[in-house]
Amino acid sequence: MANTLSDFVLDMIAQIESSDLPDDRTHYLDEEDFENFEHLAEAASDLFTKDDDTPDFDRMDEWQELYGYLISPERSPHLGSYIVSLGTKKGLITFMIPYANRQ
Repeated sequence: MANTLSDFVLDMIAQIESSDLPDDRTHYLDEEDFENFEHLAEAASDLFTKDDDTPDFDRMDEWQELYGYLISPERSPHLGSYIVSLGTKKGLITFMIPYANRQ
């Protein structure tokens, strides 16, 4: 059982990577691929958001270094959020992190 949010996200990714899905690093994963996808996306968003509601770029870099997952945040002015892609061997997990104090 996961003890931290980080452990929870890692456990969910491990479930995806051990599934029968084909390896396809360009596929955008969703709930059709993984039943608990929404929970995973929400947890990943929480994991990579600081207490002041800004993206935690340091944690993203740390995860890339520790676990080898490519994490790409892209600012989307139209949506008022960062759209973040976390790359796994089975595909991309995407989630959003809102801008802090948006006006």
